[in-house]
Amino acid sequence: MLRQLTGIQVVRWLNAELPEVRARYADLLGVSANGDLIHIELQSSNHKRMALRMAEYMLSIHRQFGRFPKQIVLYVGKPKLRVAVSL
Repeated sequence: MLRQLTGIQVVRWLNAELPEVRARYADLLGVSANGDLIHIELQSSNHKRMALRMAEYMLSIHRQFGRFPKQIVLYVGKPKLRVAVSL
């Protein structure tokens, strides 16, 4: 039926349960003078999934505060920055 509706043939269904228990702490989270949430992460290593990590922070912050933050990553590492700047 899905194939008739969407044209997509699913060859295998996966377990949809995504269990996760973790405490996530933003390095710095504040409110600007104009009321925007500002999230700043200090990063000292080349984390290849940094953009994805920031997206996870963004969604977690939105869940808790009901709005999306403006985000900044401050790279303070010695090696040259080699991470993707977006998803």
